[in-house]
Amino acid sequence: MNKILLIIITGLLTFSVFMVPNLQDIQMVEASNDDFNEDQQKFLEYLNEFRKDAGLNEITLNPILNKAAENHAYYFINNWDLSNLYGEIEGNEGFTGKDVYDRIIAAGGDVDLASRSFDKMIANFSYDSVEAVKRFLNGAWGRYEFIDPRTEEIGVALISGVWVFIAAVNPDMEPDIMYYPYDGQEDVVPYYSALYSLSQWDPLENFYDEGFVDNTPGFIISFTPPTYTENIKAIIVNSKGEEIPFYEDKLYTIQFLPKEHLEPLETYTVSVDYEDGLDGNKIKNKTWSFTTGDKTYSGSIIKKPEPVEPQPSEPTVPNDPVQPTEPVQPQPTQKPITYVDFNQNEYWAENMLWAIDYGLIQGYKDVENPKTGVFENLLKPYNVLTEAQFLTILCRYKYSHEFATTVRKEVDFWASVQYQLAEKYNLPTNSSLTDKSYADKPITRGKMAQILASAHFQKEVSEEDAVQFMYDAFLSNGYPAEDGSFPRTYESFGADKNLARAHIVTFMKNYHNYLESPK
Repeated sequence: MNKILLIIITGLLTFSVFMVPNLQDIQMVEASNDDFNEDQQKFLEYLNEFRKDAGLNEITLNPILNKAAENHAYYFINNWDLSNLYGEIEGNEGFTGKDVYDRIIAAGGDVDLASRSFDKMIANFSYDSVEAVKRFLNGAWGRYEFIDPRTEEIGVALISGVWVFIAAVNPDMEPDIMYYPYDGQEDVVPYYSALYSLSQWDPLENFYDEGFVDNTPGFIISFTPPTYTENIKAIIVNSKGEEIPFYEDKLYTIQFLPKEHLEPLETYTVSVDYEDGLDGNKIKNKTWSFTTGDKTYSGSIIKKPEPVEPQPSEPTVPNDPVQPTEPVQPQPTQKPITYVDFNQNEYWAENMLWAIDYGLIQGYKDVENPKTGVFENLLKPYNVLTEAQFLTILCRYKYSHEFATTVRKEVDFWASVQYQLAEKYNLPTNSSLTDKSYADKPITRGKMAQILASAHFQKEVSEEDAVQFMYDAFLSNGYPAEDGSFPRTYESFGADKNLARAHIVTFMKNYHNYLESPK
């Protein structure tokens, strides 16, 4: 099975020749009217029809979000940096902001609109905006802005094959369950296929050890409770009442992956018992049904994309606990590195790309995937982070020159330089050069906060004070209470919980933004 995926959308990178707009003709200023083009109008009509059928609220096109999306599409066309889909580099032609927040401000939006907006993007897309939505809905992780009850305003731009979408949610609306396919939906594709979706996440990644080798399971069913919980029990049955076996992935949201293709023209019922954190952790039930279409992809005419060979990466030394690497600052012009487990629709995607570009995360280059036996490049975003790994990231960010030039005191200890610097700057690590027992053990959120805050204030601070710093610097909101609010207390921070690599790149990007923001 070929699992090689590019950082851009699989199967859609065909490297066409584009007519590049003249930037002198592009007005990088605030949006001033709602004169939407045909593609934007068609996109809005389709999405509102879909949301109405799904029992969701109507949404509107926002001219400021449209303008921000257009600006970024023009920027990308003129700079074409596939390793940095969502970011912009100051000084490049058409620059209007490093991220979607800044680009919305540049287009005339206020802080409120910018802070509640999220973006998606596709490069070399040969269809219209409606087809983009259909493909995102067919994937595993890209459908949520389209089915989120809190989505109120959107912006979209499709220019020379570059598609940019921005959604603004209502943060004051209480979270509700999200599920897909929606109740009563018909013509659902009976199987999952990467050809008909915009998802780089391999939906079977966590299940190869169970012997599943077919890369086209049944159509992926998603269910998101109001607050995250693993206290959930689901059953899927066909019209005869026969149970359908499925894999269940409970990471951040719930995915049900039927182990075999669903039958065409068949009705399936999904029943989920879940714990509602907004209602005293009561056990509630959601039951709904949908009907599949025939075995062909329905809803639009699809031209199968030509297969694309992955772009070769520059040779580097694997960054693992045995062989650490020196920090590398990737150049904006270098070819994109292929990571098979990168998912641009995840909350951490933009932060991960930033961390790669900043040299904080290099991934694991040409290592054997234990699930497939294939040598691949991996980010391993959900791997638990160890103390020494966090210290490596912190040293690359905070003490980059010293980290690159300091000589190891202990040649056989891979994290020797990291702990030498920790000792020099009085960082309160669990391990040290004399006691290495905790170096390769998971680090908790509280210990990470304490080390980061101590490095920031250049003196050792308590874990409680460090958590308060995380809140004050807007690095974290902690975990929500049962009523959905964020109390921002030491207890709600989850100090005893372990970190994953996806978590740390988010914290570090937030810390970077804090240092860059005007005080």
